[in-house]
Amino acid sequence: MKILHVNTFDSGGGAARAAMRLHEGLRHYRVDSHFVTVKPGSGRDAVSTPLRKWQIAAAFAKRHAAAKIASL
Repeated sequence: MKILHVNTFDSGGGAARAAMRLHEGLRHYRVDSHFVTVKPGSGRDAVSTPLRKWQIAAAFAKRHAAAKIASL
């Protein structure tokens, strides 16, 4: 069986922690489990992102700029 977990984050937040616990539990029992995230941060095994580093940085910069503009 192959399992793919998809979440915005791989650490931080309740959904991310729950999904990571499921992922790690399945890997413990040698199930082919992978975790795909937009914002990797944990550095754990079998966690990947479809984005390149510059895309992640660009998304962060956009959010930061939007927050600055919204606070004016």
